[in-house]
Amino acid sequence: MRKIWMAFCLVAMVSALGVSAVAASAHSFESTGGTTRGKQIGKEEFVVWPMKVACNSSSSKGSAPAGSFGAYSSETKYSLCTAFGGGVKVTVSPALWEYNAEGTQTLLNEVTIKPGSGLGCHYSLSPQSAFTKESIIYGDEKLPASTKFPEGQLKLNIYSKFAGLTYTAVGWPCTGPKSAEELALEKTETSEGEGGSFSGALHEEIAGGNITWVE
Repeated sequence: MRKIWMAFCLVAMVSALGVSAVAASAHSFESTGGTTRGKQIGKEEFVVWPMKVACNSSSSKGSAPAGSFGAYSSETKYSLCTAFGGGVKVTVSPALWEYNAEGTQTLLNEVTIKPGSGLGCHYSLSPQSAFTKESIIYGDEKLPASTKFPEGQLKLNIYSKFAGLTYTAVGWPCTGPKSAEELALEKTETSEGEGGSFSGALHEEIAGGNITWVE
């Protein structure tokens, strides 16, 4: 019985050490603290069936604590957004994103996507974090050394791509193409979608400071 108890204690110690090792190897962000600001890299795209909304410009602003931390939030404002290959202008309200150093992203507020041209419909994206095929990659950028930053200023690039974005479509054609018989009803219909997606990239920095991701 004594040997069994000792073996049990040994397993418990190994398990505890394993947990500690995982915790110690966790990823994190590090910064000098302050206001973060960001600019879009390439383009950002929301897919809310049957529309693919491409935003050709965006900027972000948030706040990061000093030292090491696991997550921080930043609000992105989108502009120059269009759908149907640029044929329809679209308004996208600001999105408050939370970035987790472990490679996940959370939408903290409701976002409205509203096509123009008198279409009279819109999409509503509720706060959410359960995405499928999620890929969040953090890449560090170091500027050349300077008097203020002898080792070079550190900045952060964020590359996001995920599917499983849920949304509510209100009114036709946001609710999708229908037959002529269903069109009259569809104009006032509300439907739920689970097949949305998002992709985009941001260059984030702290003016006069550092922000980086620690692998």
